Amino acid sequence: MKRSEAAKYARWSATAALLLAALTAGLYAERRWTAHREKEKAPPPAPINVTRLLNGISFSKMNGDRKIFTVDASKSTDFKDRNVSLLEDVKITIFGMSGARHAVIRSKSCQYEQAGGGILCSGEVQFDLQSAADAEREAKGPGNAAKQKVHAETHAVEFNRATGLASTKQPVKFVFPNGSGEGIGFEYLSEAGKMKLLKDVRLLLVPGLTSAAAAAPPATATREPVRLTGTSLDFSRDSHVLLLHGPV
Repeated sequence: MKRSEAAKYARWSATAALLLAALTAGLYAERRWTAHREKEKAPPPAPINVTRLLNGISFSKMNGDRKIFTVDASKSTDFKDRNVSLLEDVKITIFGMSGARHAVIRSKSCQYEQAGGGILCSGEVQFDLQSAADAEREAKGPGNAAKQKVHAETHAVEFNRATGLASTKQPVKFVFPNGSGEGIGFEYLSEAGKMKLLKDVRLLLVPGLTSAAAAAPPATATREPVRLTGTSLDFSRDSHVLLLHGPV
């Protein structure tokens, strides 16, 4: 082979090697870039003390084919070092043993004890207490059952899954038909539909108008509110009876 042809083949070989090297480098760079983009799109890894994260969770306590209560949360986080789950945007709907009630407890976050089944909501908690019949009427036409609803707000509520008891030792404010009130400490026995304020109770009652009084001129129909204080209070959701313990 002539020296000029050998030089030509050498140049071709070098060019082919450079092209192959450039192609290989391009493919490698593309894979690195794709992996980088996929890593950016991927969710962040769970912290070292977290077992798993779930988006959306719901579980119920059943009595045969009847739901006693249902717990819904938008997010659940399980922890490795504790036998608890952190629930976020929590809604507990209580139907009771007979299914006659429709109590709703809401909180931004709660801890769920996996072993005992207890639920502790340390932040602000809201209660809406009403019967299943009132809830059905309200669903058909918003506002239909608003006057029959008891609304309460408090903090640090513990819900016992076994007994259906929701309780707190913190101050409570509540609004009910024809009145409002506040107190310290709160217990709600969901299956019986009974609420109890433990101490330092204050009530503001607005008397309802009879049909004759409602037809009277506004000046004569006005009735003064009644302010009451007592040591504790029992309220039955079914009978609509307030029992204020003395001295009153």
